[in-house]
Amino acid sequence: MYPACFTADRVINVGGSGTDGERKVNGNGNSGMSVEDIDDNASQSMTHFGVDVIAPATTALVLTTEAGTNDYHEFNGTSASAPHVAGLAALMQSFYGDELAPEDIERILENNATDVNDPFHDPETGYGRIDVEATLQQLIWPQFQVIHFSGATGTYDDELLALQDVTLNEYFGTLGLGNYLAEAHDITYSFSHVIPETAELIDSWVRNSTSNGFVAGIIGSGHYDLPALNGSVKIFIDEANAEIKTRLFKVTHQQFFGTYVDVIDTWVPMDPSEIILNYSLHIHDPFAGTEIAGLNLDTEIALFPNPVNESLNLYLFEGLSSSLLEVYSLDGKLIEIITLESVTNNRITLDVNNYLPGIYFVHISNNGISFTATFIKL
Repeated sequence: MYPACFTADRVINVGGSGTDGERKVNGNGNSGMSVEDIDDNASQSMTHFGVDVIAPATTALVLTTEAGTNDYHEFNGTSASAPHVAGLAALMQSFYGDELAPEDIERILENNATDVNDPFHDPETGYGRIDVEATLQQLIWPQFQVIHFSGATGTYDDELLALQDVTLNEYFGTLGLGNYLAEAHDITYSFSHVIPETAELIDSWVRNSTSNGFVAGIIGSGHYDLPALNGSVKIFIDEANAEIKTRLFKVTHQQFFGTYVDVIDTWVPMDPSEIILNYSLHIHDPFAGTEIAGLNLDTEIALFPNPVNESLNLYLFEGLSSSLLEVYSLDGKLIEIITLESVTNNRITLDVNNYLPGIYFVHISNNGISFTATFIKL
């Protein structure tokens, strides 16, 4: 966790926010008349430099303990906002568990920040102002899960980019330190995975801190120092498949006084078949921990949540196109009738916000096949 003056990779870059929740600028700090207050009000948070999120950075909002006393002292700047984000990261691990990877923490924290400027990332506030409640809600287990997959097996496509001068700063196989000529390869790996049938994919990302390919750099720009920063790039990740690209080098020659001498071909950091590329899926499974896990979606119907306040999810099989959905009250009164033109991902959502509290029956029929289920409106 750093104030926003570092590159974005591997750290969370934190900017400051003022009393209005916007980026800290001249005028949205402490309105007092002391020298400290005037300085605080006039301070501005840095922009660009890969800012990821912003957090409180004014003395009007931040106090800290004072060394050697029992008093509190005002605190400001990104030196104050960065600990806010560090605290949220610690809460996430405490709430969900230590198995959260650094990339998991950063991505979920950013995804649940409150937009301040642009609805996407912007150079002044990043993804927005951190939101502790929204972030932790996305980690309520088992309905919300962060699943780790290790791309240790799979198929790959090998793209030879160019010959590249490289400098080895570590030993690789039989190769010692020194200057070499290598083939630069961008290799795309294809993996498969499985998530629960009732789950939806919220987001996905690669976990470069525990992957062992290299981050792609500019080809042909002088020497390429190896080992480079480990990493990979997500091509796509969906509910069942992943494609991830990384860069490897195949060293073919060593440089001696301006000439190249053949060496045993050696892959750096290792052979493509041995590369491990890790990635995470963030899923929401409303039926996790309930009997829905054993539901046969070919013959059954399930409702969730039940009891319900506003939106009722109905899980059923996809063959119910052009079916009739009817909702009845306990006394047999028809409350609502809907024609189901299609059922996507085994699920439809019924708005029951305006229903009166009580017991209701859902009846679905199609070509002589019918299902009935009961729910309670709170």
